[in-house]
Amino acid sequence: MKKIALFRKYGESAEFVARFDSVEEASDQVKDIINEDEDANVFDFYTEEQEYTDIRERVKTYADACEVLGIAEMDEKAFKACGFRPDEIARRKLETITEALNEGWRPDWNNTNEYKYFPWFRILPGKGKDAEGKPLSHIHN
Repeated sequence: MKKIALFRKYGESAEFVARFDSVEEASDQVKDIINEDEDANVFDFYTEEQEYTDIRERVKTYADACEVLGIAEMDEKAFKACGFRPDEIARRKLETITEALNEGWRPDWNNTNEYKYFPWFRILPGKGKDAEGKPLSHIHN
């Protein structure tokens, strides 16, 4: 499927902004950006028509995410040898998957109007074991 990719130029480089179904939608986004950013002007942006497969179809695993990002998979044995716990390794994998799924978008933590999602875990006493296999009964709510 074809999509319109919108980019913003910064000197010699460009940053991906978003994908749209039409040039009109991309133009509306440019207008919104210009209204919010006094340093932006219409000449800072350009579009490209691109063949596009939904990111959720391309990224199903950690290995897929690494391929999309063009990075090597982490060496889990080396991480474990350095003292990383399994949960730390899993968190790093999830961060890589999230980065791939976001396709370059990064949250603006100073913008309270922008939706952001984060994992929230609740550990109930006696409902699991720690890294050494001991019951988690010592954790309180």
